[in-house]
Amino acid sequence: MTEERIKAEFLVAFNKLMENRTGLIEDCRLVQATLCETGKIDAEIATLRRDLQVVSALARKEIAQTAKSAGDPDCGNGLLVRFRQINEQITLLEADKGKRLAKAKALERFVLEVGSKPLVLEAFDEKLWLAVVDQVTIGVDGKMVFRFRNGTDINS
Repeated sequence: MTEERIKAEFLVAFNKLMENRTGLIEDCRLVQATLCETGKIDAEIATLRRDLQVVSALARKEIAQTAKSAGDPDCGNGLLVRFRQINEQITLLEADKGKRLAKAKALERFVLEVGSKPLVLEAFDEKLWLAVVDQVTIGVDGKMVFRFRNGTDINS
């Protein structure tokens, strides 16, 4: 498979994608507004951080009381387990938020590139390729499937 053939097939696939540019951009904006929204995650992280503060204060209090009375050396272990669980939840939520923000950024770049190009692209544009193509699959028969960053697959 030559580079020139891949570039030519990209032009074909991209021009098919552009046949409904307005709808494509609207769909991307809808995806950004729904799938990439992080308000609920932010609220959940804030709640978990408050829980973390409460658990931490309880653990300090329990440890201080145990130290005064020379009590159980395992005191606070349940609170420590809960502290770790909350931290893990926060880490997972922050990772999810990061993925959503990265997807939103990629979609924004995609929309800007698609919106700035003519409806029919006549020459290969490497910057456009990098902004809009997620992957290309080449079958044993030489046919190509272009997956664009908005999730659209186009056979060329």
